[in-house]
Amino acid sequence: MTDAYHIALPSLDEMLSSLLLIEEGEHEFSGADEGVQELRQHFFPVTRHCIYLNHAANGPLPRPVAQTVHEYIDNVGAFGGTHESKWMEYERGAHRRVASLINVRPDQVAFTASTGDGLMMVAQGLRWQEGDSISSAEGEFPSNVYPWLNLQELGVRVQTVAMRDRRILAEDTFASINERTRLVSLSLVEFSTGYRNDIAAIARYCHERGVLCGIDAMQALGAVDIDVQALGVDFLAAGSHKWLL
Repeated sequence: MTDAYHIALPSLDEMLSSLLLIEEGEHEFSGADEGVQELRQHFFPVTRHCIYLNHAANGPLPRPVAQTVHEYIDNVGAFGGTHESKWMEYERGAHRRVASLINVRPDQVAFTASTGDGLMMVAQGLRWQEGDSISSAEGEFPSNVYPWLNLQELGVRVQTVAMRDRRILAEDTFASINERTRLVSLSLVEFSTGYRNDIAAIARYCHERGVLCGIDAMQALGAVDIDVQALGVDFLAAGSHKWLL
């Protein structure tokens, strides 16, 4: 594992002391910035009140998204399912855009209720045998933990790769894989540390041994470029309410 995948993070105290919302008025904008600031405030009303940095939790809702959601609710309230074909076309367009974003075909994209829901579909969609094994990592977000722990009632073992120096090293993931390993599921970017796993190397190692490899990309989608074909993963689950907004 090279240092290229290690992201240095400030301490928790440093992050808390800086806060995430800086009151407007502490910063002045030059004339050249005024046009950009006007557009920013129009599309992201939250920026009228603060400088917002907390996308790792939730991105602020853009004005066009809020307007479209309200339009949909009003339309269904007034007309029921009469205009369903219009909204289905929006959905098909969203499939195409997501597919382009992560380099897959539109028919390979499915919209689920959440990241955890998508991972649960993978977990419940495979045929497991008693003694099968899954490898995940210490510090994973619960969405990438409970779908696999739920399989323990079928006799599936869940191996947890321990962190070293706040990192999940590829060689430690390799060491967790044995002849009964069916699947490895990690985050592309770990939510607790910001560490970016070497998923391409891990996926190659898995496939050489007939093991599936998938990722929780919630903390990566919109923040870093994602190419599913280049990564070589078998499945990816993520949401749009963080870095994509």
